[in-house]
Amino acid sequence: MKKSISMLQKFISLQKEIEQEYSNIRLDEMQEHFYIRICSEPNSVIHKSSDASFKQTVSYLYKQLMDCKPDNTKFINEYAHLIKEPRDFSKEFFDVVHAYRTLDQHEPLDMRYKKLKKICKEWALGAINKMEPSEESEWRTCEHYLLENGIQYLEKGVCILKKFSCGGEVLQESWFRYQKQEITLPRALLVLEQIKSDYDYEFDTEKYYRQYQGKFRESLKFIDWKSDDVEKQINDYFCRVFFSTPPKRKLLVHPDEISEKYGINSKKQLGKIMKAVVEFDQENPECNREEIWEFIDKYITELK
Repeated sequence: MKKSISMLQKFISLQKEIEQEYSNIRLDEMQEHFYIRICSEPNSVIHKSSDASFKQTVSYLYKQLMDCKPDNTKFINEYAHLIKEPRDFSKEFFDVVHAYRTLDQHEPLDMRYKKLKKICKEWALGAINKMEPSEESEWRTCEHYLLENGIQYLEKGVCILKKFSCGGEVLQESWFRYQKQEITLPRALLVLEQIKSDYDYEFDTEKYYRQYQGKFRESLKFIDWKSDDVEKQINDYFCRVFFSTPPKRKLLVHPDEISEKYGINSKKQLGKIMKAVVEFDQENPECNREEIWEFIDKYITELK
Protein backbone atom coordinates (compact mmCIF):
# COMPACT_ATOMS: atom_id res chain seq x y z
CA MET A 1 0.00 0.00 0.00
CA LYS A 2 2.84 2.40 0.83
CA LYS A 3 4.37 1.80 -2.59
CA SER A 4 1.04 2.58 -4.27
CA ILE A 5 0.70 5.83 -2.35
CA SER A 6 4.26 6.81 -3.22
CA MET A 7 3.64 6.08 -6.91
CA LEU A 8 0.39 8.05 -6.93
CA GLN A 9 2.20 10.97 -5.31
CA LYS A 10 4.71 10.80 -8.16
CA PHE A 11 1.83 10.77 -10.66
CA ILE A 12 0.25 13.85 -9.04
CA SER A 13 3.61 15.61 -8.98
CA LEU A 14 3.98 15.02 -12.71
CA GLN A 15 0.49 16.36 -13.31
CA LYS A 16 1.49 19.58 -11.57
CA GLU A 17 4.64 19.72 -13.67
CA ILE A 18 2.54 19.34 -16.81
CA GLU A 19 0.33 22.23 -15.65
CA GLN A 20 3.43 24.38 -15.21
CA GLU A 21 4.79 23.53 -18.65
CA TYR A 22 1.35 24.15 -20.15
CA SER A 23 1.18 27.59 -18.52
CA ASN A 24 4.44 28.48 -20.28
CA ILE A 25 2.98 27.88 -23.75
CA ARG A 26 -0.66 28.81 -23.25
CA LEU A 27 -1.94 31.41 -25.71
CA ASP A 28 -4.84 33.79 -25.07
CA GLU A 29 -8.20 32.00 -25.33
CA MET A 30 -6.64 28.58 -24.78
CA GLN A 31 -8.07 26.54 -21.92
CA GLU A 32 -6.66 27.68 -18.60
CA HIS A 33 -5.59 24.24 -17.39
CA PHE A 34 -4.29 21.13 -19.07
CA TYR A 35 -6.29 19.09 -16.54
CA ILE A 36 -9.24 20.16 -14.43
CA ARG A 37 -9.10 17.49 -11.74
CA ILE A 38 -6.00 17.01 -9.66
CA CYS A 39 -6.39 14.86 -6.54
CA SER A 40 -3.83 15.93 -3.95
CA GLU A 41 -4.75 13.21 -1.44
CA PRO A 42 -3.56 9.72 -2.46
CA ASN A 43 -5.33 8.14 0.50
CA SER A 44 -8.66 8.92 -1.16
CA VAL A 45 -7.64 6.62 -4.03
CA ILE A 46 -5.46 3.90 -2.50
CA HIS A 47 -7.20 1.46 -0.10
CA LYS A 48 -6.15 -1.40 2.13
CA SER A 49 -8.33 -3.77 0.11
CA SER A 50 -6.10 -4.32 -2.91
CA ASP A 51 -8.83 -5.28 -5.42
CA ALA A 52 -10.97 -2.25 -4.44
CA SER A 53 -7.86 -0.08 -4.54
CA PHE A 54 -7.02 -1.29 -8.07
CA LYS A 55 -10.54 -0.44 -9.30
CA GLN A 56 -10.37 2.98 -7.66
CA THR A 57 -6.97 3.60 -9.27
CA VAL A 58 -8.40 2.66 -12.67
CA SER A 59 -11.29 5.09 -12.16
CA TYR A 60 -8.88 7.83 -11.07
CA LEU A 61 -6.62 7.39 -14.09
CA TYR A 62 -9.62 7.39 -16.41
CA LYS A 63 -10.93 10.66 -14.98
CA GLN A 64 -7.52 12.32 -15.06
CA LEU A 65 -6.32 11.24 -18.50
CA MET A 66 -9.37 10.37 -20.59
CA ASP A 67 -12.50 11.94 -19.15
CA CYS A 68 -10.73 15.19 -18.34
CA LYS A 69 -9.61 17.27 -21.36
CA PRO A 70 -9.30 14.28 -23.73
CA ASP A 71 -8.29 16.57 -26.62
CA ASN A 72 -5.14 17.59 -24.77
CA THR A 73 -4.23 13.95 -24.26
CA LYS A 74 -4.88 13.18 -27.93
CA PHE A 75 -2.79 16.17 -28.99
CA ILE A 76 0.13 14.93 -26.89
CA ASN A 77 -0.01 11.74 -28.97
CA GLU A 78 -0.06 13.77 -32.20
CA TYR A 79 3.30 15.31 -31.27
CA ALA A 80 4.96 12.22 -29.84
CA HIS A 81 7.45 12.43 -32.70
CA LEU A 82 9.01 15.43 -30.95
CA ILE A 83 10.53 12.98 -28.47
CA LYS A 84 10.95 10.21 -31.07
CA GLU A 85 8.00 8.16 -29.84
CA PRO A 86 5.39 6.56 -32.13
CA ARG A 87 2.07 8.36 -32.46
CA ASP A 88 0.24 5.53 -30.68
CA PHE A 89 2.73 5.25 -27.81
CA SER A 90 -0.01 5.58 -25.18
CA LYS A 91 -2.68 3.48 -26.90
CA GLU A 92 -2.11 0.23 -24.99
CA PHE A 93 -2.14 2.01 -21.62
CA PHE A 94 -5.33 3.94 -22.42
CA ASP A 95 -7.00 0.84 -23.84
CA VAL A 96 -6.33 -1.06 -20.61
CA VAL A 97 -7.61 1.76 -18.37
CA HIS A 98 -10.72 2.14 -20.52
CA ALA A 99 -11.34 -1.62 -20.60
CA TYR A 100 -11.06 -2.16 -16.83
CA ARG A 101 -13.14 0.93 -16.10
CA THR A 102 -15.90 -0.08 -18.54
CA LEU A 103 -16.10 -3.61 -17.19
CA ASP A 104 -16.25 -2.32 -13.62
CA GLN A 105 -18.75 0.51 -14.07
CA HIS A 106 -20.88 -0.55 -17.04
CA GLU A 107 -22.52 -3.61 -18.51
CA PRO A 108 -21.24 -3.88 -22.10
CA LEU A 109 -22.98 -6.15 -24.58
CA ASP A 110 -21.60 -9.62 -25.20
CA MET A 111 -19.30 -8.86 -28.16
CA ARG A 112 -17.91 -5.73 -26.56
CA TYR A 113 -17.56 -7.50 -23.23
CA LYS A 114 -15.40 -10.19 -24.84
CA LYS A 115 -13.22 -7.59 -26.54
CA LEU A 116 -12.65 -5.63 -23.33
CA LYS A 117 -12.05 -8.79 -21.34
CA LYS A 118 -9.41 -9.90 -23.83
CA ILE A 119 -7.57 -6.57 -23.44
CA CYS A 120 -7.53 -6.95 -19.66
CA LYS A 121 -6.38 -10.57 -19.73
CA GLU A 122 -3.51 -9.88 -22.13
CA TRP A 123 -2.35 -6.95 -20.02
CA ALA A 124 -2.58 -8.93 -16.76
CA LEU A 125 -0.57 -11.73 -18.35
CA GLY A 126 2.29 -9.26 -18.81
CA ALA A 127 1.91 -7.84 -15.32
CA ILE A 128 1.47 -10.95 -13.14
CA ASN A 129 1.96 -13.81 -15.62
CA LYS A 130 -1.68 -14.91 -15.36
CA MET A 131 -4.84 -13.70 -17.06
CA GLU A 132 -6.72 -12.47 -14.00
CA PRO A 133 -5.56 -11.37 -10.54
CA SER A 134 -7.15 -13.21 -7.63
CA GLU A 135 -4.85 -12.81 -4.65
CA GLU A 136 -4.16 -9.63 -2.68
CA SER A 137 -0.55 -9.45 -3.87
CA GLU A 138 -1.60 -9.87 -7.51
CA TRP A 139 -4.12 -7.03 -7.34
CA ARG A 140 -1.48 -4.80 -5.75
CA THR A 141 1.10 -5.75 -8.39
CA CYS A 142 -1.41 -4.84 -11.10
CA GLU A 143 -2.02 -1.52 -9.36
CA HIS A 144 1.72 -0.79 -9.27
CA TYR A 145 2.09 -1.80 -12.90
CA LEU A 146 -0.78 0.44 -13.98
CA LEU A 147 0.50 3.43 -11.98
CA GLU A 148 3.96 2.91 -13.46
CA ASN A 149 2.42 3.01 -16.94
CA GLY A 150 0.65 6.25 -15.98
CA ILE A 151 3.86 7.77 -14.64
CA GLN A 152 5.73 6.88 -17.83
CA TYR A 153 2.99 8.48 -19.91
CA LEU A 154 3.09 11.72 -17.91
CA GLU A 155 6.89 11.84 -18.02
CA LYS A 156 6.71 11.70 -21.80
CA GLY A 157 3.96 14.31 -21.73
CA VAL A 158 6.20 16.67 -19.78
CA CYS A 159 8.98 16.15 -22.32
CA ILE A 160 6.63 16.89 -25.23
CA LEU A 161 5.37 20.08 -23.61
CA LYS A 162 8.94 21.20 -23.03
CA LYS A 163 9.54 20.72 -26.74
CA PHE A 164 6.55 22.99 -27.35
CA SER A 165 8.16 25.64 -25.15
CA CYS A 166 11.22 25.53 -27.41
CA GLY A 167 9.21 25.19 -30.61
CA GLY A 168 7.78 28.68 -30.53
CA GLU A 169 4.57 30.07 -31.95
CA VAL A 170 4.09 27.54 -34.75
CA LEU A 171 3.52 24.63 -32.37
CA GLN A 172 1.52 26.76 -29.96
CA GLU A 173 -0.71 27.95 -32.79
CA SER A 174 -1.26 24.32 -33.81
CA TRP A 175 -2.43 23.47 -30.31
CA PHE A 176 -4.72 26.49 -30.20
CA ARG A 177 -6.37 25.36 -33.43
CA TYR A 178 -6.79 21.84 -32.13
CA GLN A 179 -8.46 23.05 -28.96
CA LYS A 180 -10.55 25.92 -30.27
CA GLN A 181 -11.05 24.93 -33.92
CA GLU A 182 -10.20 28.47 -34.95
CA ILE A 183 -7.04 30.50 -35.39
CA THR A 184 -5.53 33.31 -33.34
CA LEU A 185 -5.84 36.94 -34.43
CA PRO A 186 -2.12 37.21 -35.37
CA ARG A 187 -2.42 34.09 -37.52
CA ALA A 188 -5.61 35.35 -39.21
CA LEU A 189 -3.89 38.64 -40.04
CA LEU A 190 -0.89 36.81 -41.50
CA VAL A 191 -3.18 34.82 -43.81
CA LEU A 192 -4.89 38.03 -44.95
CA GLU A 193 -1.55 39.78 -45.41
CA GLN A 194 -0.52 36.98 -47.74
CA ILE A 195 -3.75 37.24 -49.73
CA LYS A 196 -3.32 41.01 -49.82
CA SER A 197 0.18 40.59 -51.22
CA ASP A 198 -0.71 37.81 -53.68
CA TYR A 199 -3.53 39.81 -55.28
CA ASP A 200 -2.05 43.27 -54.91
CA TYR A 201 -4.59 44.90 -52.59
CA GLU A 202 -4.07 47.89 -50.33
CA PHE A 203 -6.13 48.04 -47.12
CA ASP A 204 -5.86 47.98 -43.32
CA THR A 205 -5.69 44.24 -42.69
CA GLU A 206 -6.72 44.29 -39.03
CA LYS A 207 -9.59 46.72 -39.63
CA TYR A 208 -10.85 44.61 -42.53
CA TYR A 209 -10.62 41.36 -40.52
CA ARG A 210 -12.54 42.82 -37.60
CA GLN A 211 -15.23 44.04 -40.01
CA TYR A 212 -15.78 40.54 -41.41
CA GLN A 213 -14.55 38.48 -38.44
CA GLY A 214 -17.87 36.65 -38.13
CA LYS A 215 -17.73 35.47 -41.74
CA PHE A 216 -14.12 34.34 -41.43
CA ARG A 217 -14.84 32.38 -38.24
CA GLU A 218 -17.92 30.84 -39.78
CA SER A 219 -15.84 29.62 -42.72
CA LEU A 220 -13.46 27.80 -40.35
CA LYS A 221 -16.29 25.50 -39.24
CA PHE A 222 -15.84 23.57 -42.47
CA ILE A 223 -12.18 22.79 -41.84
CA ASP A 224 -10.88 19.37 -40.87
CA TRP A 225 -8.50 20.51 -38.12
CA LYS A 226 -6.74 17.15 -37.87
CA SER A 227 -5.90 16.86 -41.57
CA ASP A 228 -2.40 17.28 -42.96
CA ASP A 229 -3.44 20.14 -45.27
CA VAL A 230 -5.08 22.34 -42.65
CA GLU A 231 -2.92 25.33 -43.69
CA LYS A 232 -4.19 25.12 -47.27
CA GLN A 233 -7.77 24.76 -46.06
CA ILE A 234 -7.48 27.90 -43.92
CA ASN A 235 -6.07 29.87 -46.83
CA ASP A 236 -8.73 28.57 -49.25
CA TYR A 237 -11.64 29.42 -46.95
CA PHE A 238 -10.21 32.84 -46.16
CA CYS A 239 -9.89 33.49 -49.89
CA ARG A 240 -13.54 32.58 -50.43
CA VAL A 241 -14.69 35.03 -47.77
CA PHE A 242 -12.25 37.67 -48.97
CA PHE A 243 -13.39 37.59 -52.57
CA SER A 244 -17.04 37.61 -51.56
CA THR A 245 -16.44 40.88 -49.68
CA PRO A 246 -13.34 42.37 -51.32
CA PRO A 247 -11.97 45.72 -50.15
CA LYS A 248 -11.20 48.36 -52.72
CA ARG A 249 -8.11 47.33 -54.65
CA LYS A 250 -5.47 49.68 -56.00
CA LEU A 251 -5.39 49.98 -59.77
CA LEU A 252 -3.16 47.30 -61.23
CA VAL A 253 -2.66 49.38 -64.36
CA HIS A 254 -2.39 53.16 -64.31
CA PRO A 255 -3.96 55.32 -67.07
CA ASP A 256 -0.53 56.86 -67.84
CA GLU A 257 0.80 53.37 -68.65
CA ILE A 258 -2.04 52.78 -71.09
CA SER A 259 -1.51 56.19 -72.66
CA GLU A 260 2.22 55.52 -73.12
CA LYS A 261 1.84 51.97 -74.43
CA TYR A 262 -0.95 52.64 -76.93
CA GLY A 263 -0.32 56.31 -77.68
CA ILE A 264 -3.76 57.34 -76.40
CA ASN A 265 -3.96 60.99 -75.32
CA SER A 266 -7.72 61.48 -75.29
CA LYS A 267 -8.92 61.70 -71.69
CA LYS A 268 -12.38 60.64 -72.78
CA GLN A 269 -11.04 57.49 -74.44
CA LEU A 270 -8.76 56.74 -71.49
CA GLY A 271 -11.71 57.19 -69.15
CA LYS A 272 -13.76 54.71 -71.18
CA ILE A 273 -10.92 52.18 -71.11
CA MET A 274 -10.33 52.60 -67.37
CA LYS A 275 -14.04 52.16 -66.67
CA ALA A 276 -13.93 48.84 -68.50
CA VAL A 277 -10.75 47.88 -66.62
CA VAL A 278 -12.34 48.61 -63.23
CA GLU A 279 -15.43 46.57 -64.16
CA PHE A 280 -13.25 43.68 -65.31
CA ASP A 281 -11.24 43.88 -62.09
CA GLN A 282 -14.38 43.84 -59.94
CA GLU A 283 -15.80 40.85 -61.82
CA ASN A 284 -12.45 39.02 -61.58
CA PRO A 285 -11.04 39.90 -58.16
CA GLU A 286 -8.36 37.21 -58.39
CA CYS A 287 -6.89 38.55 -61.63
CA ASN A 288 -3.32 39.79 -61.77
CA ARG A 289 -1.55 42.57 -63.69
CA GLU A 290 -0.74 40.35 -66.67
CA GLU A 291 -4.40 39.37 -67.05
CA ILE A 292 -5.41 43.05 -66.88
CA TRP A 293 -3.07 43.85 -69.75
CA GLU A 294 -4.48 40.96 -71.79
CA PHE A 295 -7.97 42.38 -71.24
CA ILE A 296 -6.83 45.89 -72.27
CA ASP A 297 -5.21 44.55 -75.45
CA LYS A 298 -8.41 42.76 -76.39
CA TYR A 299 -10.60 45.74 -75.44
CA ILE A 300 -8.57 48.26 -77.47
CA THR A 301 -8.44 45.89 -80.45
CA GLU A 302 -12.23 45.64 -80.38
CA LEU A 303 -12.52 49.44 -80.14
CA LYS A 304 -10.58 49.75 -83.37
